[in-house]
Amino acid sequence: MHRVHSGLGWLGIFGAVAWISLIVLMAGGWGPPGSAEYDRYATNSQLWVFAFALMACGFIGLFLRYKIGAATALGLTAVVSVVLGFVLMMAGNVAEFRYFSHLPYESDNARMWAWLVFLLGFLSVLAGSLLLGVWARRQELRPRWTGWMFLLALPATFVAAAASLHPVPLCLATLAAGTLAVRRTSLPPDVSGPATLTGRA
Repeated sequence: MHRVHSGLGWLGIFGAVAWISLIVLMAGGWGPPGSAEYDRYATNSQLWVFAFALMACGFIGLFLRYKIGAATALGLTAVVSVVLGFVLMMAGNVAEFRYFSHLPYESDNARMWAWLVFLLGFLSVLAGSLLLGVWARRQELRPRWTGWMFLLALPATFVAAAASLHPVPLCLATLAAGTLAVRRTSLPPDVSGPATLTGRA
């Protein structure tokens, strides 16, 4: 089973690196619809959905490895928030850049609604990450920095947005999720399953 967790974790790590790379490649390449700059921007943005799918795999690997959501309402809420958030992010991205890319951002049109769906999903993933941070701190997961990456992703995003770096905190949280899914370390007592309970008897 570790191969499944590890494989999903590596996919998440690759997805986080891919999204950051796409953001870097897109820097300074935006223009009005119909321009060469815009075509480059739209083509780049169409690839985001694949990065999101890979990033979601990293979190799913974490959820499966630690059985998050199976025991506590906090864990279940975090799982639903993250998974639903990534689904909305992917749906919003596909709708905006596959179907409504020719529409302007200024109008109250389908493109703006697609963008809002993406933003709603983005916030949902960040909220789920915050809950994961609370869960991770309670479980005293190692390495400790992973819990802080989950906890700080939401507030750090608002700070990073001022420098147009809003994807960075979520990518760091995804790297944390992938790291925990990949690591071959013993599980904390509360999430290690029946074997631990037997050992205590």
